[in-house]
Formats: sequence, structure tokens, C-alpha cells
Amino acid sequence: MDNTEPEPASSPALPKARRVPPGWVAPGPPGSTCDVALAADEELSWLLGDWRIIQRRDGHRWSLDDFVTAWVARETGLGRGPPKAILDLGTGIGSVAFMLGWCFPEAHVTGVEAQDVSYKMALRSAVANGVEDRYTFIHKDLRGVFHHRLQPGNSLIPTRNGFACELGKWDLVTGTPPYFDDPEQTRSLGVQKGPCRFEERGGISDYLRAMELALSPHGRAVVCHASRHRERVLAAIAASGLSIERQLEVIPKVDREALVDVFVLAPAPRSTSSATAWEQLVVRDAGDQWTTAFLAVRLAMGMPPRP
Repeated sequence: MDNTEPEPASSPALPKARRVPPGWVAPGPPGSTCDVALAADEELSWLLGDWRIIQRRDGHRWSLDDFVTAWVARETGLGRGPPKAILDLGTGIGSVAFMLGWCFPEAHVTGVEAQDVSYKMALRSAVANGVEDRYTFIHKDLRGVFHHRLQPGNSLIPTRNGFACELGKWDLVTGTPPYFDDPEQTRSLGVQKGPCRFEERGGISDYLRAMELALSPHGRAVVCHASRHRERVLAAIAASGLSIERQLEVIPKVDREALVDVFVLAPAPRSTSSATAWEQLVVRDAGDQWTTAFLAVRLAMGMPPRP
């Protein structure tokens, strides 16, 4: 991890109580019992199993997008053999990075984040979970982590914090890019929210370029984007050096339009013209209850069953 000291926070806190069935024991790697100090506008939230994450009450918070991205990445990793080196681009507060570290306890996870406030929160969440030795967070714009014109034999690119990102190293690379590229849309002035939603530091094409550079020859990338921008995302993938291996649309409630798309990408252009079939995950049924399929996803990801 970076040796930069996290900013001091004001008060110790515990995560909110959660409703779980009697006798339920959290699966997966154990969480930490260390005290965590929180600022007045922060809270400690449950993530997967006994792991927790620090979030601002009125800031960027982990969401369904992050959750399904991590779940698809987990399935991808399990199907190909557990990854040892995981890279999460634009990691934010570390939502996907920590979910994948929980899913793959033997992996080392690296997150790249440009926003100072989110970067420092991710550092503190690693401490909160007692996993500092398994996590590296790089405070840098993902567009500058890899050098696009390498000299022969030069594969290690130092960052300003002393870390290096190695080309072609990563078994699993994930990213949840900001969705909006329209400069006319109203942007939130709140801390974290604007850059999390708008392409202020690069969009889908930049994420794909970084993924292409980062992936090992046998690695896989998982990227999530808004379904309303599907054609733009598909065009960006087609123009990249990656090919679609799996594509999933996530529908928030039965009979509604898809909310987000998740793609599994292989590090080579598709050699045939055959299309990859779309899969679906419906989150809630007509009665506004979690579907059987989504409940199964929650259980696979270490979340408690319905109490």
C-alpha cells in the first residue's frame, strides 16, 4: 500500500446492525475487529461477508453496478482458475476492489483512483478490514498509469507514488467507467459525484485501452456501463483490441428496461462474425421482491439470506 497517512478522522464507529437470520455466520475471509475512526459525514457499511467499507453519507456509495460487476468477475475468475493479480481501474472508494479481494482471498488487488478523497477512503477501508498487505492503491489518472509508447524491454512504468504498473501482468481487470459524456447535462457539484458520473478523466474507450494494456495473454476484463449507452459501448469495444466473451444485461424489475450491461472481454479481437448471446439478470419481481436468481447471486457473494 501507499505509505501516505490517511487524513485523521474524528470519531470511532461500528457498522450499522444488519438483519440476518438466526444463526447465520458470515462466509468468506474474516473481517477485522480493529477500531475505525470516521469523520462526521462518513459511515462504515457492510460489504460482503464480514468485510466493511467507508462511505460518505452524501457521496459516492457502492451500488448495484459495482455488485454485479464484481459478481460477474468472480464467476469469470472461478471459471478460469482463481486470479492472483487483480486490477480495478477507477476504483473510487474501492467497492469492486474489496468485493474481489473477499471473493479471492489469495489475490493481490490493485486499485487506481484519481480523486483524492476516494483514494484516501479506500486506504482506510483496507485498514478497517485488516488487509493492507493485500492491497495497493495508486493515486493517479488511469490514463497515465500505462505508457502507450514503450521502449523495447521497458515494461515497468513508475507512478508518482513510487508504484509500478506492469503491462500484460493482470489475470483479472475490472472497471465501472462514468456513464455520461454529454457536456450539456447538469453535473452534481458534490464531492465525488461529478467525476463518478461524467467522463471528466476519460470514458469507456480509455478504460478499454488500459484494460488491453494491462491484461495478461490469458486474462479477462470485466466492464460495466449504462444500458442506455449500449451502442456507444459496443462500438468502443469493436474498435479496441478486445473481444466480447460474455454480455449480461441487468434489469432492475421485471418488465422494465435494462439498467446496466456487464461485459467479459478477452485480450484479442474476435476472429469470427458470430455474435455473443445476451444473458439477463432480473433483480426484482412484479411484487418488488428479489428474484430467485438475484437471491442466488447475493448468497454467492457472501450476503445474508432474507431474514
